[in-house]
Amino acid sequence: MSIPKKTLIIHDRFMFRGGAERLILNMAHGLNADIATGFWSESETFPKSDVPNKLFILGNTSQKSGWRYAKFQFLFYFKTKFIHDYDLVIFSGNNCLSAAHNVRRGVKKIFYCHTPVRHAYDLKEYYLKNKVWWKRIILNIFIPISRLVYQYGFRQMDTVIANSNNVKDRLMTYLKRDSIVINCPIETDKFTWASQKDYYLSFARVDKLKRVSDIVRAFQKLPDKKLIVASGGDDLENVKALASGHDNIKVLGWVDDKKLAELVGNCIASIYIPIDEDFGMTPLESMSAGKPCIGVREGGLKETIIDGQTGKFIPAKYKIEDIINAVNWMSKEKALSMKEDCIAQALKFSKEKFIERIKNVIKKTTKKTIAIDASRLQSDNPTGVEHYSTEIINGLKQKSSDLILYTPDNLSWPIKKLWSQLRLGFELLLHPPDIFFTPSYIIPFIALLNKSTKKIVIIHDIAFVHSPESYSIFQRWLLNLSTAQAVRYAYKIITPTRSTKDDLIKHFNCPKEKIEVTHFGYTYQTISSSKLRKKQILFLGRVESKKNIDNLVKAFKIFYKNNPDYKLILAGKKGVGYKDEWSRTDGVEYLGYISEEKKQKLLQESSGLALVSKYEGFGIPVLEAFASGLPVIASDIAVLREIGGNACLYVSKDSVDDIARGIDQIIKDLNLRDDLIAKGKIRLKDFNWTECADKTWHILNN
Repeated sequence: MSIPKKTLIIHDRFMFRGGAERLILNMAHGLNADIATGFWSESETFPKSDVPNKLFILGNTSQKSGWRYAKFQFLFYFKTKFIHDYDLVIFSGNNCLSAAHNVRRGVKKIFYCHTPVRHAYDLKEYYLKNKVWWKRIILNIFIPISRLVYQYGFRQMDTVIANSNNVKDRLMTYLKRDSIVINCPIETDKFTWASQKDYYLSFARVDKLKRVSDIVRAFQKLPDKKLIVASGGDDLENVKALASGHDNIKVLGWVDDKKLAELVGNCIASIYIPIDEDFGMTPLESMSAGKPCIGVREGGLKETIIDGQTGKFIPAKYKIEDIINAVNWMSKEKALSMKEDCIAQALKFSKEKFIERIKNVIKKTTKKTIAIDASRLQSDNPTGVEHYSTEIINGLKQKSSDLILYTPDNLSWPIKKLWSQLRLGFELLLHPPDIFFTPSYIIPFIALLNKSTKKIVIIHDIAFVHSPESYSIFQRWLLNLSTAQAVRYAYKIITPTRSTKDDLIKHFNCPKEKIEVTHFGYTYQTISSSKLRKKQILFLGRVESKKNIDNLVKAFKIFYKNNPDYKLILAGKKGVGYKDEWSRTDGVEYLGYISEEKKQKLLQESSGLALVSKYEGFGIPVLEAFASGLPVIASDIAVLREIGGNACLYVSKDSVDDIARGIDQIIKDLNLRDDLIAKGKIRLKDFNWTECADKTWHILNN
């Protein structure tokens, strides 16, 4: 499974030169994806030229956070119709989940989660306590709404990726959903060790959650230690005010990439102490240059900093003195001794490994869901369609363990009737798989409303056209309608023979390129010696008029006059046109429906098989006879010629005398018997269920 051709990454907004924004750009390059975002700051974030392909910008930003939230929810919900053109959409952020409803049905949605909305979940109390009373009232009204909006988009995601085990735990705690962990990547070659100068570095975004202000307060008490703050953010003015008057502290604001690389490469160590950070790329970026990080022992930092080896932890509930002690502990000599361990740790989080892991998840997520109508597996008296369903589903299960099998047991329905049309139909409409395969004729009419699912159907035959007398008016109407609907709406139609394919082209004007011929298989066993053969001719199948039983019985009656020690065995369910007089004819024995064991016994005991049908969809009894070493007399029709090849004795279905002569020949002409039996063994090798399953699997996946 390859990466879908048209991939879109949709991210809330590019307002900062932050880790999430850098991740999106790396991902876009690695997946050759387009980017959509609510806003792109020309001055505060990365240049637009870093986007590898198309860039969609929905609007501009606002400094008022409440208005900004409402505005971007509106933009993502109503202004992202272009998403419909993509084959895969990856979401990153929180507001952007509102665009999920514009994704084309059947297209997979992956959510790379940096964290659930923090003001609505884990940091709710933190946000409330820092607001004046009237803002707390507004927030208490706003937060439940925010949760509902978030959950609406979140629940539409097919796969959720968390950027850390910390975020994975949050998702399980607050949203009760498991996720895959793929840590954020860093550009391991962006920062390199240059030298050791005399300063410590903070280059995380300057906002209250990052607690850069506490780092500055610590260095206020460390006049002999230097600190450089190289970033910007909402709390920048406050941090500048704290640094004012302290010559050992420099606040530079945002700097360009070249300057930042210089600062990281020459510092003693970095300092990063955010509140329960989602993951935290800053420590790893520092480590990539061989620089350890002083960090707080909580959140995602516990997954990156190795205490005493790649950095130094301060307690989760720290005091300013703890920062001071850590800085004093992290001497130039101590930091230098950690250089190699820091670089080795950073390499574990390279963007190459990140892209490889993302691609693996995409391949699994975009793997086609294949659903099968498996209701025919539960038949008490299986016939041809049921046998085919059992064999083909068992074969397909060998190809994949992820098949969805629809049965009346797992899709419960209070009545026996209309399960396929109603219960299965609504399931396919409400929870559409990528591919739906039905081993019988029926595609539920309701499911035709679902345009995204590829529907693949097998049409065994169109006997209702060739032998209309064998069907009720309703049956003919339903089969005609179902076949016509399949021809019109199915992505592919499988037929067991070229004969049925030709029939569909002729009678239903089906495009020939839509039809795939896949011969059925047969699993055969070693037979008993022919010395055990009894003087009986065997018929297997539904005992009905379209099987030409009338002419078969009349022909046997002619044969019986000179061979009164022979019997004709009719084994199968009664069908349309069954006549009691058949079983009352001398030498004819009707057994009704028989078990598989009884069928095998009859095949081993009989002297020949007669299948002189007016019409057949395939002719499994011919293969059963070949496997059992029986000579076969078959009607000279296209489908049986296709299956039997040169291994059958063909007779005219309309000539009783010809059928009688055929029976006589396969019984008395020993050379002919031996020749047909030998050719039947060879012919049988062209039919096996493994090959049938292989071809069907190929059709389902192309």
